[in-house]
Amino acid sequence: LIKGGLFVELPGRLRAIAFDKTGTLTSGVARVTKVTGLNGHTSAEVLQRAAALERHAVHPLARAILAYAGESGIIAAEPSDFRILQGKGAIGTIGGKRYWIGSHRYLEERGQETAELHERIEQLTSAGVSAVVFGEEDHVCGVICVADQVRANAKVTMDALRVAGIQHLVMLTGDNRATGDSVGKRVGVDEIQAELLPEDKVAAIRKLSEQEGVAMVGDGVNDAPAMANATVGIA
Repeated sequence: LIKGGLFVELPGRLRAIAFDKTGTLTSGVARVTKVTGLNGHTSAEVLQRAAALERHAVHPLARAILAYAGESGIIAAEPSDFRILQGKGAIGTIGGKRYWIGSHRYLEERGQETAELHERIEQLTSAGVSAVVFGEEDHVCGVICVADQVRANAKVTMDALRVAGIQHLVMLTGDNRATGDSVGKRVGVDEIQAELLPEDKVAAIRKLSEQEGVAMVGDGVNDAPAMANATVGIA
């Protein structure tokens, strides 16, 4: 559905295109590759409680955790006092105890990261794996590794866009820097911006818009503000 001829013409004036990573440049069909329990917690405990916090999330990483829990015969409980932390993770109460789940960045924000845990997560993400961290109020309970596949036609698409006259191809992702770099280099974008919150994506689009016409290609609630601020939004 296109609202008027003007909007059909706009793409012809684009010189930059920004892409979300998960579900756009990648398939979005992520799979859990490993669950590691820490600080006395078993992998089964981590998976069960993490799945409970991801019950109402729609991000591909959340769907991967729920799918893996289902395959493992785990039934996720319904958390209370549940709250989504936009662009970071989620928090809620399970069995009377407060738990959280989120990105490496959120772990750092909480001040619960140790040097050993930082090194472990960096090793995982350098191989292109996304690390989802699960914890209690006072310590980290475990790490869930989730892998997503780059779309088979992503690199070819970047090359075709350059031939069509697009001069600046950017990837904007909320994922960590190492994973973002790994995917960005494989698909062949010109610039990679990682560890972005939704408002950071908006700021990036506005900055690009000052220099040239820019399209934002994305999916999901997190990308909607950035798409709305672009010359052209493509969902």
